[in-house]
Amino acid sequence: MATPKTHVHPGEGPFTIAEYYTYAETGKAEDWGVGLSGTANKRWTRLGNVVVTEAGFDPALVANTTVTLTKITDADEIAAIKTKWIIPS
Repeated sequence: MATPKTHVHPGEGPFTIAEYYTYAETGKAEDWGVGLSGTANKRWTRLGNVVVTEAGFDPALVANTTVTLTKITDADEIAAIKTKWIIPS
């Protein structure tokens, strides 16, 4: 069983965070497990229940029956995420 690619390899360097998503598991599991899978069109990383991405990220490319990604647009919620994870503005 192949391990699905879930994010850009850390050796590829830092990226500019532009979008924020809430990560939530659906309670369903696939044969390979649970989580984001597939090949993303932009770089991303998961921080707890938040996924931070480059601008133009397409969540449909990595979300599946085991997880959902919901875009966060509320400025106060984004500010709280930046504070918690020490993300510069």
